[in-house]
Amino acid sequence: MLDPAADAATAARAVAERLAADDTLRARLVRGLDLALLPAGATPPGEPLYVRG
Repeated sequence: MLDPAADAATAARAVAERLAADDTLRARLVRGLDLALLPAGATPPGEPLYVRG
């Protein structure tokens, strides 16, 4: 979920750079990773896999 004030392209680039910089994540994600950047207030379908508590 993006902050309404965040620039989507900048946020996506930051996530991609952090994933690429982490050797462990890169090794585990050899088959790829599907990500979706949702605008603030969007409600994705289904149940969340993780909820920050």
